[in-house]
This record gives sequence, C-alpha cells and structure tokens, in this order.
Amino acid sequence: YDRPLNLFVGGFIGSPAMNLLEATLERKNGGLVAVAGSQRIELGEETLSVRPGLRNYEGRPVVLGIRPEDLEDASLEDGEATGRALQGKVSLREALGSEVMVHFTVDAPPAVTEEVRELARDAGSEAPKGEQEATLVGRFGARTTVRDGESVEVAVDTRALHFFEPETGLGIYEGDERKGTA
Repeated sequence: YDRPLNLFVGGFIGSPAMNLLEATLERKNGGLVAVAGSQRIELGEETLSVRPGLRNYEGRPVVLGIRPEDLEDASLEDGEATGRALQGKVSLREALGSEVMVHFTVDAPPAVTEEVRELARDAGSEAPKGEQEATLVGRFGARTTVRDGESVEVAVDTRALHFFEPETGLGIYEGDERKGTA
C-alpha cells in the first residue's frame, strides 16, 4: 500500500482508488517540482530522500499517484499549503459523518497507460482518452465547508505521493526501475 511495486498494484489497492495524473518533473532551487497541467507540487527533501530515483526523471514524464486520504481542504491545514496544493473545482461532495469525500476537477491530464486501461476495465469503466482535466477524489475532514461548484485549494501530503515509470508501470524508488528491480 505504501510502496507499490507497480502502477497496477498501486491503483488496485485502496478505496477510493489512487488518483493518477500525467506529470513531468522539473528542477526548482535544487529540488524537484511535479508539474501536471497547470498544477505544480513541490517535492520536499523528505520525499526525495526516500525516492532518490526521482532525480533521474528530471525533465521526463512520470505517472503521479495521490491517494484520497493524502488530500485535504487546505483551509483546514495548520501550516501553509503553498507549493504543495492543487487548485480545483468541486463537482461532488459526499458527507459520510467523520469524513467528506470530495470529487473535484483539476487542470491536469489524467494518466493513460496500459495499466490504467486495465484498471478501468477491471472496475467496469473506461480509461480517460486525451482529456486535459482530471477528476480527483479527496478524503477531507468533516469540518470542510467546500460545496459543489466552488473552487477549492487542496493540500497534498507530498511525503505520501507515488511515482511510476509510464512505460513499464514500475514504482520509482531507488532509480533502477528500468531493470525491473523496483
């Protein structure tokens, strides 16, 4: 769950499923930023220290995976979410007592790989086709006040992000994924 070998396992385990976006890693001030459409998420040193292989992907495409429980209404966060937040628009709010499932769209393309198509088939749905907006699901705290149709800033726990090599689907950890040793 915390360190899936590949995209299929990462996307299969967990409910709701992991959110998957096409992204590129860019250098910023000695660190890396995951860029997905107009969304930019700064990867802290903690993330890079447990995934040193990410440095090998600078300027290259990756599949960015974010579990719903690693997303939160930024207005509920104690600290500043700048650099680690997504901007979106709420399409559905499901109050479930102790938590609220929030479906929101972001200006970022959903990942489309063979593994993503296989996951969609297994779920009885279709994989996205060339879309430039993705619908993500976040598991927000019950105190959230977001409403359908509203803009929302969503804080991302960057320590819990997942990264996959788009061609092989292997998780990116130590940097030797192309050899199949992830």
